Amino acid sequence: MVRSASAPKLPIATSQAIQPATPTMSPLAASYDPARVIPAANGEPRKYRVDGRPTPMVLTRPCGKCKGDHFNFEHAHLVPQVRTLEVYEDDNYPFEDQQGPSAYTATSAQQEEGMEENGTQEYKSSSVN
Repeated sequence: MVRSASAPKLPIATSQAIQPATPTMSPLAASYDPARVIPAANGEPRKYRVDGRPTPMVLTRPCGKCKGDHFNFEHAHLVPQVRTLEVYEDDNYPFEDQQGPSAYTATSAQQEEGMEENGTQEYKSSSVN
């Protein structure tokens, strides 16, 4: 018995690059309140009153993300961020209510009217002969 060649192997499906999960906010970032900020003044550094603590937190180093003069947990609230929305080509088709009746419907109706008129004219012309 002759053995046939094996079926060709299907290409291995490559998964799309996994998008990184949205980083979770730290508890301080989630409960951030700009009213609790004590701005730097008179040689004193910037401070933040943490809810439930008797003394404020003192800014002793720049932001670890942008080296700005704010706490790391303030970064998402203070620094402008670019947010993008991916639009798929298939989602960009107009709907009839946005542009009126469909062109196909209008064309089909006009063709039918023309065919009826042509048919009538042909009938009349053939009856005259």
